[in-house]
Order: sequence, then structure tokens, then C-alpha cells
Amino acid sequence: KVTAHIPVHRLPKRDDQALSQILGAKVLLVEDIETNQQVARELLEGHGLHVDIANNGIEAVQAVQHNQYDIVLMDIQMPEMDGHTATLEIRKLNLGYELPIVAMTANAMKEDQNKSLQVGMNGHINKPISPDELFDTLVQWIKPALREIYHRQTTDSAPTNHSPLPQKLAGFDLQSALLRVNGNQDLLLKLLCDCYLEKKDSLATLSQMITAKSYGEAAYLVHGLIGSIGNLGANQLVNHARKLESLFKKNQYDASLFELFVVEFDMVISSLASLSIRAEAANSSASSTTEGPIDWDRAKSLSNSLLKKLQSGDGNSADCLTELENLLGESFPANRDTLRVLVDDFSFDHAAIELQKLLENLQKPDSEAN
Repeated sequence: KVTAHIPVHRLPKRDDQALSQILGAKVLLVEDIETNQQVARELLEGHGLHVDIANNGIEAVQAVQHNQYDIVLMDIQMPEMDGHTATLEIRKLNLGYELPIVAMTANAMKEDQNKSLQVGMNGHINKPISPDELFDTLVQWIKPALREIYHRQTTDSAPTNHSPLPQKLAGFDLQSALLRVNGNQDLLLKLLCDCYLEKKDSLATLSQMITAKSYGEAAYLVHGLIGSIGNLGANQLVNHARKLESLFKKNQYDASLFELFVVEFDMVISSLASLSIRAEAANSSASSTTEGPIDWDRAKSLSNSLLKKLQSGDGNSADCLTELENLLGESFPANRDTLRVLVDDFSFDHAAIELQKLLENLQKPDSEAN
């Protein structure tokens, strides 16, 4: 069993009077990217709000026709019907003119915000989501009332102790990502692993678009990347992506900027690939039967192999450590948490020292000595 390492003490406590007056409000989230849906749902439902999801503008208009909502959070770039068109259609409905509709999009430019206001939106929230900005906006536009507070069937406020989510991940600010998912480490791990599968080929696709000078398609691809992977904490990649998107929209291209994007993208995907391998190994270990004695000779051999990798600065040290963690489970000595943090942080010299301490304590329990 691999323990989680990221503290959640930085999670904000949103129990102020203003927020308490909108608890139980019904929110329509209009968003076509599943990652963004899960991030926003976790944050909103985690604070007592009801959430319905529409995957595009057509579904949003239909939802408003059949349900009463206190606010609509509307993405702009979506298939079938975009957010601007959906807003215009909603405003034509009975009572639709007074329903607060707030744009929630990666388009941070002033002209984009002005266009949203022109079609009848009330405000604008940037992606990646800032929890403070989101809740400030909700408090601003949702009318205070006594409502039935939403209670989820399962509570995810406390993380489990088997998530292999590291304290640090190259290319990511995991603390900011955790704030967006209300501290749910298991959900963040799932989203990161899903992101790897969904985005690992994005660079190849983007390169083909640039070669073909299909800058409109390139802008759309990069825009989606900003919203989804940005919500997971890939802040530097998002910075490069925003600049690229701005150029693509002008039918322009900058090779040096794209190279910066490529370097950052490769690091992010490499981190996600390593995390996915580790998570898969942990899941396999958790689902397999652990009955029977531990192979202590194998554990000793793995430990010695890991020590050599750490001393030589081998980048495969993390995978070797994962294998050792899965083999030992709860029999892993107490300093395992420190060892994992050091390995994930590429502090191999210090990790080797910790591992040597571990080797001194790594021995069969008395019950297995014979």
C-alpha cells in the first residue's frame, strides 16, 4: 500500500455568511470536456451546491427549458452549439432573460469578455478555474435563499491512504490542482492518468496542423489544452499555450515559442506517463491477493537494486521503488514516505541515504523467520 503525500491543510474554509446564503443553489454547468466537468462538479458539490451538466449549447437550452437553475456556468467553444449562441437562445425563453449566465472559458482576452457581455452574459470566469474567483462570482449572482443543501452519497473530503499521488510532479503545481478538486487526491490522480491517455498524442497532431498551416484548428486544439490540463496544474505549459493560441487566431506562428511549448509539453507528458505506470502498479497490487508470506529475498534484492540506481542517478528509480512498495505493502519500514518524496523530487543522493536506513530495518518478522 502506497501512502498519499500531499497535505490538504491549505484548502480554504468557505463557511462565510455570503456563501452560506447560496448553499443548495442549483447550477447548470455547460462544458464539453470531461476533465473540466469533473473538476467543477467536485468543487461545487463539495460546497453544497446542486450540479447538472450539459455537454454543449443545445443540451443547455433544453435543460433550461425543463428545469429551474440559479445560475448557468457556460463554456464558449463547444461542438453542436457554442456558448454565445446558447446564451442568445436562453435569453429568448420565458424567464431566461433574468437567469444569471457566466462565461467559464480559457479566453482571457478583453475582446472575448466583451463579446460574452454583448450576447447577454453576466460575467466571466477564467480557466484554469480559480476557486476563489468561482465562489466570489457565485455569491455575486446567485440570489440568497433558504434551500435544501446538497449532500453527496459519498464524502470525499478526506483522501484515502493508498493513492500513489506524489508530493511533487515535474511540470505541475499539484497544490493548486488539489484546491480545484476540493482536496480529493484520488480524483486528481484519476484525472491526471486520464489526461495522459487523452493528450499524449496532442503534440503530434498540433505539429501536423502547423505544417499544414491550419492555424484555426491549431488554436482550437491549444484552447482545449489550456482548459483541461491547466485545471490539473500544468501552469507553465498553459502560459506557452495561451501565447500560441493568440498567434494562431491571428493566423501567425512563432517557431521559438513553439519550441518552448514542445519542451514543456514533453516534460508534462513524461511526468504523466510515469505517474500512470505507478498508479497502474498500485492498483494491480491492491486488487491482487496478498495472502501468503512476503518474498523477503526478493525484497532484499529489489532494495539493493534500487540503491544502485539511486547512487548512479538512474531515472528508473521511481519504478523500482514502486515495485518494492507493492511487494512489501504494510511491512515497508516507517521511513518509506520520506524515501518516496525524495525519489519523486529526483533527490537521489538523499534518497540513497534514506534507503540505506531502510535496509538496516528490512528483515523478516519473527513470525516468518522460520
